[in-house]
Amino acid sequence: MRRSSVIPALVCALCLLTAGAPARASEEIWGALIMATNVAQPEAPPAELRSYLSKLSGIFGYNQFKIVAEESESVGDSSRQWKLASKFLTVRIEPLVSEGEGHKLALTMERQKQTLLEMKTLVGVGSPLLIRGPMCGRGQLIILLEVR
Repeated sequence: MRRSSVIPALVCALCLLTAGAPARASEEIWGALIMATNVAQPEAPPAELRSYLSKLSGIFGYNQFKIVAEESESVGDSSRQWKLASKFLTVRIEPLVSEGEGHKLALTMERQKQTLLEMKTLVGVGSPLLIRGPMCGRGQLIILLEVR
């Protein structure tokens, strides 16, 4: 897939921003790389995604969601870069600063060592970030980041 056709799909980021509580050192940022597909008889979603099922189905139009990769990092370790990686996509997450409303992150999405997208975003408590990733096989990758 050409870079020019991948970027619009990736830039279609849905940031569900609401007023969040002040950032606390005990918080962590949880991230998941999700494979979304449409199947005749969808399996029950993983426990981590159950609260998002109607939102994921409504926004992205798929009926089955599986976690391909997940990771969580403490908010207090702002020097540590971490990643969500699958066979098809790597998302590098670098904490920048914790602000009163949430946590500013730098995201870099790569496929086969080619940078597809770089962006900075704010993720707050009660304000998960959902990003439409590239098509993959018979489905699509979705990136989910939230403060816990």
